[in-house]
Amino acid sequence: MPLHDWTRVSPNKFHDMHVSWIAAVRTRLNTGLLPDGYYALAEQKAEPFVPDVLTLDSSDDGDSVTSWPAGGGGPAAATLVQAELTLSGRRRRPYPPARRVVVRHVEGQRLVAVIELVSPGNKAKTKAEREFVEKSAALIETGIHLTVVDVFPNSPRLPQGFGGAVWRSVERVKAEYAPQFSRTHAAFAAKAGGGCLVNFQSSEVGAALPSLPLYLTPTACVLLPLDDAYQDAWVGYPKPLRQVLEAPAGAPAGR
Repeated sequence: MPLHDWTRVSPNKFHDMHVSWIAAVRTRLNTGLLPDGYYALAEQKAEPFVPDVLTLDSSDDGDSVTSWPAGGGGPAAATLVQAELTLSGRRRRPYPPARRVVVRHVEGQRLVAVIELVSPGNKAKTKAEREFVEKSAALIETGIHLTVVDVFPNSPRLPQGFGGAVWRSVERVKAEYAPQFSRTHAAFAAKAGGGCLVNFQSSEVGAALPSLPLYLTPTACVLLPLDDAYQDAWVGYPKPLRQVLEAPAGAPAGR
């Protein structure tokens, strides 16, 4: 379904959608998307930093990615969604994380991956943006895979979005990436032994959200049905607020 312009309502009115969307993503993952042995939770904090050590595909050529079919079971070969840019980097120090969807493996309840659905508070101030970037980079540097979904416009401070800023924090160089649209998403695969790959994509108001990778190993992923989960969350969003978001462009914003 088309993405709405969430800058038209106040942050507390997005909060309701944010919570519902987190739950919808978690439900989609736990009802057939994740392979056997993995499960998703909505958590306030994702800790301890213990990466998954299972190896489902030993190849690491940057092109070969394994994906699981719906319903669990074993992995199957799949063509990954086309990225606007893919880069590779190294690791840094750990840092405590915040609320998001996490994926764990039943063996030792190991933290495998994190999904961050960006909220207005993450972009409210320079300090909040910096903390988000540091926490995100720390996950990757500790071997945890990360997918960042951001339905708010890239700020002048972060023209490449949080994805580009996290990449810069990990790699210490600027990503040569110009987002096609104003909202940037990124999926990071933490490589065994150090480094990462990042899959950048962008989206715009009025278009469907992309199916971003969620890496479970450095070379294996599932594709997050973000648009389907968004639609699940939208169904229960209050009708008076939906009318504000569905109003024609140029109509007064509701706060």
